[in-house]
Amino acid sequence: MHFGEGSLITAFMLRTVLRGAILTNCRAIGCQFDGADLRSTNLEGADLSGASFIEAIYNSDRVWPSGFDPVAAGSLLEADRPTPDSPPQTPRG
Repeated sequence: MHFGEGSLITAFMLRTVLRGAILTNCRAIGCQFDGADLRSTNLEGADLSGASFIEAIYNSDRVWPSGFDPVAAGSLLEADRPTPDSPPQTPRG
């Protein structure tokens, strides 16, 4: 999937599998990536202003825009992702 330089402004990408997608320099302003699979996705140079990443899954092979903090945005590193057998997570405050 290649959206490089494309526009995803206010798109709903909830729980979408974007594994390996190329989203370099795309405009994803206000896009909702909640629960999406972003493993090995390239978001280098993307404008993610106001985008939502709650419980989006990523791995060490993905590329984020410079200065973007996926943890602060609510994303989960693949190794930290709860499994069906995992005990419920306690919200951090």
